[in-house]
Amino acid sequence: MPRVRVAPKPRRESAPEATRASRTRRGASSSNVTDDVFLYRLEAPRSLPVIDLRRTLSHRLLHPEQNLQLLWWLKKYFAVLNLAFQLGTALTLAVVACPREIGRILGPVAALLSVMAVVSSLLTVSLDMLALLTRQYEFWFFSLTNLVAWVLLAFFLGDALRIVSLIPLWLGLQLIVALDANFRTFVTAVRSSVIVLLALLVIAALAFVRAIDTDQTRLEQAIPLPAVASVSLPLLGLFINTLMTLILFVLRTIYNKRKLLEMRSGGSKIVRCQLFRSQLVLRPVRYPRTATMDVNTSSRIHVLQKQLGISAPVMTIASANDTAQHHQQITLVALRLSAVDSRKMLLQSWSLRRSERLPIAYLLALYTAGAAGLALSVATLTLPSTSTSTSSVETQPSDLQMAVPATGFVLSVAFVTVFACASQREILHALLLRNFAFLFALLHFSLACLCMADMLSWDYRCWAVAAAFLWFHWVQLLDALAPPVRRQLAFSKTFVAPVLVVLCVAMAVIVYASVMLPTDRSGLRGRELLRFQVGQHVAVLDTKSMLISRLFTILFWMQRLVWDVICDAFSRFRRLLRRMKTIDSVEDEQADEEELSVMRGSLEYFCPFDTFPGVRRRLSSLRMPVSSLSSLRRTSLTGRHRVRRLDSTTLLSGLIVSDPEKRRRTRRGAFGQPMHPAPDDREARTRTLNGEHLDYWAEAVPGAVSPSDGWTKQADPK
Repeated sequence: MPRVRVAPKPRRESAPEATRASRTRRGASSSNVTDDVFLYRLEAPRSLPVIDLRRTLSHRLLHPEQNLQLLWWLKKYFAVLNLAFQLGTALTLAVVACPREIGRILGPVAALLSVMAVVSSLLTVSLDMLALLTRQYEFWFFSLTNLVAWVLLAFFLGDALRIVSLIPLWLGLQLIVALDANFRTFVTAVRSSVIVLLALLVIAALAFVRAIDTDQTRLEQAIPLPAVASVSLPLLGLFINTLMTLILFVLRTIYNKRKLLEMRSGGSKIVRCQLFRSQLVLRPVRYPRTATMDVNTSSRIHVLQKQLGISAPVMTIASANDTAQHHQQITLVALRLSAVDSRKMLLQSWSLRRSERLPIAYLLALYTAGAAGLALSVATLTLPSTSTSTSSVETQPSDLQMAVPATGFVLSVAFVTVFACASQREILHALLLRNFAFLFALLHFSLACLCMADMLSWDYRCWAVAAAFLWFHWVQLLDALAPPVRRQLAFSKTFVAPVLVVLCVAMAVIVYASVMLPTDRSGLRGRELLRFQVGQHVAVLDTKSMLISRLFTILFWMQRLVWDVICDAFSRFRRLLRRMKTIDSVEDEQADEEELSVMRGSLEYFCPFDTFPGVRRRLSSLRMPVSSLSSLRRTSLTGRHRVRRLDSTTLLSGLIVSDPEKRRRTRRGAFGQPMHPAPDDREARTRTLNGEHLDYWAEAVPGAVSPSDGWTKQADPK
């Protein structure tokens, strides 16, 4: 294959000359990056996958002709199915809220109304995107939370006729979790999530006040812990905790997809992923490169530019005469931070002119203060309480006991303040205000710290809680450190591993002490925050249950971050053992690049196929005149793509072109099937069932089998 040389190949040098030249080039490259380059770009560290949108359950399970007929039927009647699902969700809410006798009657009706829309959505889910979602930690986190919530609610109801109404709602919520793979009905799924959110809120309120018509012994049931006979885990508290997590997730989905709730966004073709995200790295804008590239690389320039956020090409739906675009490249959404200036730090007087690291004495004092502050804060939790449960008299702590938490807090503040002053302002603003992973963890950890301080009776040990709050922010906001600052501070992502381990172990120990140990030994005293009575039921909200539920949630949520940091530490340790020789290429700089931990890039892909409209879209289409020769040109939800949306007649039947040369081209329909050149009426009337009609379908539908081959060979889709 011919190759285009971007830079001339250097002459072969001897070993001493090569060593000196390599050192010179590395020094020049390092000085160029650190001294001259201050602008960085957020990029994907590796190439993004390509998915095949034709690979669905209906394509796998059904004959191609049956699959196409199913898609046509869903295109026509999915609005009715979506309306039935919304009515079924309302009836499911009535099943939970109404008395048991009424719920047994409404349960099967609600299941029958909701199941058709759920099954049709499951049949059209992209299997390739679903396989990519299974590699995301957040997908399994919310899927397990969803399963636990509905299993517990089914246990509380304890009635088969009422439990059957929960199955479609569980599957519907799971489809919201896997919304990235639902390219056919993602618009209607977002609009239906509003009703699902209302149902979750009402069910959580009914469970909190114990207004569900069931045996009270089921609501008071608890899981006994074998370690301590007198301690058990209440199922009702676990159920409310899982519901609150799901409510936050659905709220986040509705907020991110709020533009899809508008009438004019019903025919969107750009699917913005919510759980499938890409890791990001900061790379300098002016990067020295010497490499060779193939000739066919130029054909993928537009994809590369889209991934890097350089430009956004004009995207249109393939016409009936074009090749089907069922293979879609997942692209990185152009970020708001098109270029990051590493000089714009929180402390504007911080200097980046020097490329070398800070003095060794300063770095040693900085990291020693951080390690000492973390150690003293952890040691504070082992100190005795100022009061006991047997005596109401509070004892004053000694000077040494007061000095330990105060010193740990001051050292922690000094260490964290240095990193906060060196943070890049734009990235810090994006993390604090627009990052769901940070905000979700911050909400749970803040509530846990407040409950922990209240259970410690707000004594001197609360300084350790405040220090833990600072260390948690330090871990979550490290993405705001630009590469020049990391080199100045000699900071590596590996340093986060011990801090994360200490935080996780401390949270686990607090959960163990509050559950397993008595109050005199643990020093943690629960307190009722809220108590009210609804009818004959008494609802109580206490600090102990809130602390345990928040810590459990944050422990499971932070496992992805722990895994990423530990894997990065092991990879760096392997590179250190191998002591690989560096060459004057980009690979050496990329080997030192660290992927961002919390901030990740949004991904999207284009859907060239026809989507199934909801009720609002169907009603609005009845008011508009349908014409096969008209089309509507609009701006997509991202604001960067121009999407050409054809009407249903054009997408389903294809454009009739009078030019015979264009007529001979391979054409494909709205669902990705190759379309046979349109025969005239006389040829259509003369077709018989002697095999010719089946041959027509074998050519018209991908994956069909020709009868002339004895139904043994599968047609190769073009």
